[in-house]
Amino acid sequence: MGDRWLKRVGLASAAGLLALPLIPMMVASSSPVSTTINAQADSFASSWAPVSNYGRNQSLRTHASWPTRYAFLRFNVPSGSISKATLYLYSWTTNSRGVSVHPATSSWSERRVTYRSRPAMQRTYVRSGSVRAMRWSAIDVSRFVKSGGSYTFGIQDMSSSSISFSAREGKRTPHLRVTVAPLPSPSITLTGSPSPDPSISPSDSPSPSDSPSPSASPSPSGSPSGSVVTNAWSIFSDPSVGKPGYLSSFVDPNFGTTVTRIVGNAGTSFLNADGTSGVWGSDARQHYNDDQAWNADGSLLWLQNQSGGSPSHVILDGNTYQPAMKPCSNYSVYDDRWSPVLPHVREFRDGTTIGWFDIVQCKLLRSWTLPLSTTIDSEAGPSRNGAYWAQGDASTGKVLVIRMDPLPGLIGPAYDAQTNCGLSDCTIDHVAISPSAKFMLVHYAGDHDRILDVNPTTLALTPHVYPAGTPECSGHSSSNGFVYDVGHSDLSYDDGGNDIAVGQNRSWCPQTVGGVALGQVYSVRLSDGKVTSLIHTNTAQSYHVSCRDFARPGWCYASFWPGSGEAFNDEIIAFRLDGSGQVERLVNTHTDTSGCYRCESHPVPSPDGMRLLFASSWSVACGSTCGTQSNPQAYVVDTRALR
Repeated sequence: MGDRWLKRVGLASAAGLLALPLIPMMVASSSPVSTTINAQADSFASSWAPVSNYGRNQSLRTHASWPTRYAFLRFNVPSGSISKATLYLYSWTTNSRGVSVHPATSSWSERRVTYRSRPAMQRTYVRSGSVRAMRWSAIDVSRFVKSGGSYTFGIQDMSSSSISFSAREGKRTPHLRVTVAPLPSPSITLTGSPSPDPSISPSDSPSPSDSPSPSASPSPSGSPSGSVVTNAWSIFSDPSVGKPGYLSSFVDPNFGTTVTRIVGNAGTSFLNADGTSGVWGSDARQHYNDDQAWNADGSLLWLQNQSGGSPSHVILDGNTYQPAMKPCSNYSVYDDRWSPVLPHVREFRDGTTIGWFDIVQCKLLRSWTLPLSTTIDSEAGPSRNGAYWAQGDASTGKVLVIRMDPLPGLIGPAYDAQTNCGLSDCTIDHVAISPSAKFMLVHYAGDHDRILDVNPTTLALTPHVYPAGTPECSGHSSSNGFVYDVGHSDLSYDDGGNDIAVGQNRSWCPQTVGGVALGQVYSVRLSDGKVTSLIHTNTAQSYHVSCRDFARPGWCYASFWPGSGEAFNDEIIAFRLDGSGQVERLVNTHTDTSGCYRCESHPVPSPDGMRLLFASSWSVACGSTCGTQSNPQAYVVDTRALR
């Protein structure tokens, strides 16, 4: 620590004076030492699942409103006087209010802690300030950390929306950077006479490696190899890669991502973790690009298991992809989605019934009877908070919105969206509720979108009135709610928190809006009809878009058709929603979609956007080990090692 010995030596003279004894003296190091301490344990606890443990989860989740979630982290700080302590958390979420950090009791186990057994948090706290997705947040906790010992921090959301951070099981480990003042050495008195030359040998002085130096910026332990490919202009050919085996992985030669097949061979049996068994079908994959296959906390993955599969759905572990449990025998519905906020809940529609079902307890939680039959496809599922859902009846063309939370809920009045809609063909293809539930999107045959306002009190629907001159494709009346056409779309928020539709360029629409050429993917803001091009123009044709990455705001994902000599040829990419053109290139699909709808990739990102689920026949650029169109299967591409 920079200590050194000074010696006081008596002057030996011809008169025979005795040498004075050595006296140890310590000179303090000129500067304190900083060191980084990774979290020794972390987890979160949820009031929705009060006896569930999330110690193996790769994300730490917080939520101030119901269901309440608290995150907990424990650090073992070495002995010393601490002059400064800073907590670093890597956020998957952007939030202007951030979180509060509280001291908490340290007697808890990472693999056992639940909501009921969670550590007690003190009322005193420090605030993080605003947090940004994909950024480190530095939080000064010096007032709580004064010396060595075990410290637990409880993390609470300061707003009503969910905020998530990387856990130590992920690639961005929470860590504490502490500045330690040097400790004085104990006083020592040496007896006897000194050697004639009591000089200090090199081994007595600390080497540079003994004193850790602070790094320039916070970083997790470990160094991932490579990085995500972000060049939007490079042209790649499909690499020849044989079809991987069940739960086997390979590194994509073009993009360095890890690709894993997560379903088994058709006709083979599998054993769930709960002891039940099943058989893989020849069509085992996710439903659609706007249907999130992972549950709210990422712990479970819901897949279809068709064409000889049993049961008709499989529930996998969301991290290992091993079969987890058999679906409940008392649950069979027409259409359903994961709740965006409740990890064990499926929100379903079946005939005239809407309801919530707990797939762990096999219990119906709540239900309502609608005045119409839910026969119009309701894409994108419930609103972002899971409380609102758009429904419609194909036989009458009537649509409505239901509020499912808080109880007792509310069923809005039906609106006739079909009669005199303003189009030559008023057939409704699907409806969707916007993330904020302020709007309903009605999608008509021919890919024409109409926006209805949702009255926040009564849920009554009226066409949104856009001013003259609002961008529109086919001469439809903007005063009747029509906006720019978009295909195979999903709904999300832009960086300003506005509801937007994001999707495929339609060839019959003007290809320049406001003097800006439109790429193959653009967004339409529902409040004012503004059109924003999201990728450059020299690419293959886009296909399906997914914005199901709720914990990674500002990004969506898209698949692209094969396009030899063009960027994004047979690829799936992530792209920013701010119009910057920023992309991340993830994987080639290796699928043949000609005459095979279920072979379409229909990409769906994980809630944190770090992984992506896609379907493939694996019958293109597959070398000597090819799949077939009769056997589309689910694959996951993982980018976490590159971040």
